[in-house]
Amino acid sequence: MSRAAAKLALAVEELAGARAVHIYLPMQAAGEMDTSSLAGGLLAMGIPLMVPVIEDDDEDEDEKKGGDWFQ
Repeated sequence: MSRAAAKLALAVEELAGARAVHIYLPMQAAGEMDTSSLAGGLLAMGIPLMVPVIEDDDEDEDEKKGGDWFQ
């Protein structure tokens, strides 16, 4: 997700009362949008993230951990 889109999403009033947010981490090899700016903003707001984990023997270990930024 672009930083501009993340900035707009983080301004949504409903986030102020959010107990948690479900978010997907990008699979960079698949060309998905980068959600790291949004995830970082949510964490900075103190909002816990819920991230689905899909195990696939064909993925490398870095991709399973959500890429470099999530460690």
